[in-house]
Parts: sequence; C-alpha cells; structure tokens
Amino acid sequence: MPVIPVETEQYPEASAVTLAAYARHIQVCECQFFGVKDAPNCTGTGCKTIWTKEERDWVQYYLAESQWEIENIIHYPVGKRWITEERHSITYPILTRLGYVISGGTQTESAISAGEAVDHTTDPATVGPIATTVTDAEEIHVFHPGSDIEIDPSAITLSGGFVTIRIPRCRMVKPVHANNPATGWPYANLAYFSATVDVKRIYNTNSNPATIIHQKACADCEEETEPVCLNIQKGKIGQVAIGGRCIPGEWVDLNYYAGRPLITNGVYTAFGRQAQDCIIRLAHVKMPHAPCDCDPVTNLWERDRNVLVDNFGRPLRGVTPFGVEEGAWTAWRFANSPGMRLRKAAVL
Repeated sequence: MPVIPVETEQYPEASAVTLAAYARHIQVCECQFFGVKDAPNCTGTGCKTIWTKEERDWVQYYLAESQWEIENIIHYPVGKRWITEERHSITYPILTRLGYVISGGTQTESAISAGEAVDHTTDPATVGPIATTVTDAEEIHVFHPGSDIEIDPSAITLSGGFVTIRIPRCRMVKPVHANNPATGWPYANLAYFSATVDVKRIYNTNSNPATIIHQKACADCEEETEPVCLNIQKGKIGQVAIGGRCIPGEWVDLNYYAGRPLITNGVYTAFGRQAQDCIIRLAHVKMPHAPCDCDPVTNLWERDRNVLVDNFGRPLRGVTPFGVEEGAWTAWRFANSPGMRLRKAAVL
C-alpha cells in the first residue's frame, strides 16, 4: 500500500539564540559562562559563578526546545535554516509547513581558509583579513580547526574583497578543554584557546529542491523518483509549486531554505529582540531548576516560572499551550501577537 505522506516537523539542531546571547541576556560575565576565570572584563558586581559544560549544554537543549514550540505556533523558523525532505501530497499549489521561504535548495559548504591564525593580542581577537569572493557576511562561519564545532564571532566585516573577523577570547576554548573544571580555565594561558580557526562559507544552492515520488504497484518494488524544480510563489506563507511531471507521483519531498532572521547586518531587529527574549523565558519555564547556583540568574528563572494566582490559589491568567507561568505567557503573547503568527492560506 502507498505510504500516506506526512509533513515532518524538523526540530532545530541548535537554537537561533546563541549561548553568548543567553549569557548577555542574563547578565552573566561571558568568560565565566564559558568556563574561564580571572578575565579582565569580569570585574563587575554580578554573578561570579564559573559555569560547567553540563550547565551550558542544558541551557542549549532548552533553548532549542522552546524555539521549536514557538515555531509550531508562528509557523516559520526563528533565524534562517534548511528544511529537508518535507513530504507533501502533490497539489497545486503546495503550502510548506513553515513560512518565510527564501529559496528552494540545500545547504552547501565550501572552505574560505583552513587553519587561519588567530591574533590574541587584543580581546576580541582578530582573524584576517582573509581574501574572499563572498559578499554576504551571513554566509561566513568560523569553526574550531578540523571540526564541525562552530564559534560565534562578535563581528564579521567585509571590505574590498577581504573579510576580518573578531571573536572574544573566551568563546574560543578548545574543544578538548570544553569540559572545564568548576574553578575555570585561566584566561591568561593561551594554551586553552584555539590558535587557528577554519573559516567556511555556508550557503544555499538551488539543488534538489523537490523530488516527485511514485510508489510502484508491487509491494517489494522500489519507489520511482524524479527531481523537479520548485517555484516560490508566495514565500511568506510558503506557497510553492513544482514543475515537471514526467512520472505520475503520489507525493513530493521538498528541500528549502526559510526563516525570519534575528539579526540583520549585525544588528538585532525588533523581531529579533522579542524572539530572543521569549525563547529564553520559555526555556526557563522548562528548566526544573535554576541553570546555575547564582542569585541573579536564579532570580530571573524564578521570575519566569512564577504563576500569578488568586486568593484560592487558582492561576489568574488561565492556561496556554506553553503553560501558566509568566515566561510561558510572555512567549504565548509574542507568538500570537499581530505580525508574528503567520496565518497561512493558499491563493489559486
């Protein structure tokens, strides 16, 4: 029997809210958050706790989970990402599960410079200038050498065919030292930080945007497939059409690039600031205990998990799909506010 097509919900591998952005949001010194002690820029009166890898991983998990729940309400990715093999019945037009479709296609990677030296003379450190033909800074990504572990720069500047990258030192703890001790790695010892990085271009190519699939009549026969083109008709609502039908097909798998970015030209948009705040606050709701043993952070966690109740202990605000806590209500209001939630309907 033919398989009934389903629109697969694809969980984001990592949240669009970076760990550096989370540390900034909760007002924790970035170096201490990344497991580094004695940094000269951590002299304030805030939280002095050195975070562990387990705590950082825990935060990243809940950030990704809360983003996924918000995306299921607003119907588009927060931040840009690729959706692969999303299966639909063949109709004309087709509505993709997620909106703000930018292009059909798949993620492609190419090297800009491998083993590029990091100048740690200043903090943020400097990488480059590196010669490149890339013209979109959003396509430039930095990795620990020889790995797929990405580093989050603070600035990427393109000028005259060259790119210069700035990265705070504490974001460059070597992967082998990721599991830092509770006392932290010493900021002044460069042996704990990457001396080189790999710089890559990650971009969309309009390859294999759609594949028609035909289930043959015999039970043990292989599926018959045909690659076809994908026409973006109304990207915001995800209205697309496929071209070419040399074989009769029951359904089609789509590959596409979609999303609404938090940052444009290095600056948070109004949408980006709201989305970041709501993802973080909903993540706090999901955490069964505070993310670290630090009063300022615990206070934020308690604020987001607080439930307003009446004299009988009943929630004053009622129940949302995200919960009854203040952080859940903040995220729910955001997801349902005008201009945020996407109402999808195809136009023939």
